[in-house]
Amino acid sequence: MGNWTMEGKANMIEVPTLVINGINEFASGDAVKLFVDEIPDVRLITMEGTTHSPNLEKKEEYMKIVGEFLTEP
Repeated sequence: MGNWTMEGKANMIEVPTLVINGINEFASGDAVKLFVDEIPDVRLITMEGTTHSPNLEKKEEYMKIVGEFLTEP
């Protein structure tokens, strides 16, 4: 993916957006900063005790977060 970037494009996302990241993810803060900074309606959740796959490492907690996000008014 060499030169691929969302920089300057993420702000075109017009729907509420959930970004979930593992606290011990090797690319944690810098990897999601662009999305958090540019998307107008974004929520960042950093899951404790997880790395690159919080959906597998803490499945129940992950699904609860996603479910709450999808059902809020």
